[in-house]
Amino acid sequence: MFVYNDEKPNFDLKPMRKTFTLILFLFLSVLFFPKHTWANFTIESAYTDVRYGEKDMVKLYPNPLVSESTIKINDELNLETSKVSIVFYNILGSEIYKINQMKDYEQKISRELFKNTGIYFYQLKVDDKIISTGRFTVK
Repeated sequence: MFVYNDEKPNFDLKPMRKTFTLILFLFLSVLFFPKHTWANFTIESAYTDVRYGEKDMVKLYPNPLVSESTIKINDELNLETSKVSIVFYNILGSEIYKINQMKDYEQKISRELFKNTGIYFYQLKVDDKIISTGRFTVK
């Protein structure tokens, strides 16, 4: 037999409040927090040097790399007085290959340097400052 009671059931609402608060916080963080934090801003601003502006300082062609590729550096860089190096990274950020000192404005790299196919990144460094970054695909 069913007995109807006028008393309200006693539910514990604390877990629901915690869940609601968490969802509300996540929603508000998407709305009000900027998409670019200060950390991202300082990293992005490090890639452009005032001396060179927004010019393409390094080009890698052909992209995607199948057997051999050519790295071409802008002629504005002085290879004799500056330490110009290029560092290659895999998608996880591990250093794969490094050219410590560029001797010519053009240099060839081989497919054998990169073990796997995929996306790789490179950075042009002049006197320990990052001047330019880019990415390429290895097939």
